[in-house]
Amino acid sequence: MERNRALILSMPEIKITVDYLLISKYKEAMKTMDKQKDTRIEILTLAETLIVERGFNGFSYKDISSVLNIKNAAVHYYFPSKSDLGVAVIKRATEGFVQWTKSS
Repeated sequence: MERNRALILSMPEIKITVDYLLISKYKEAMKTMDKQKDTRIEILTLAETLIVERGFNGFSYKDISSVLNIKNAAVHYYFPSKSDLGVAVIKRATEGFVQWTKSS
């Protein structure tokens, strides 16, 4: 952990680039959703992006709350534990897959 932290501190331009890419991918995903502001859906969408980019253990609730400009407690309100968030992401992906197979 300390090694990763030192790497980030010694190369801030790389961290900014990664965050910029993450935010732009998140914004692209949000364009496909209704304009309705639903914090839970925003959290799930960003979590999916983070899981793909960094892996499940590669992000924290702080990463989600900072990108969405919400309090960390808001993420915990919808998903009390990270495993709850993971289950919701998997459930959403499964439901999407089922809908896709039915429409094919």
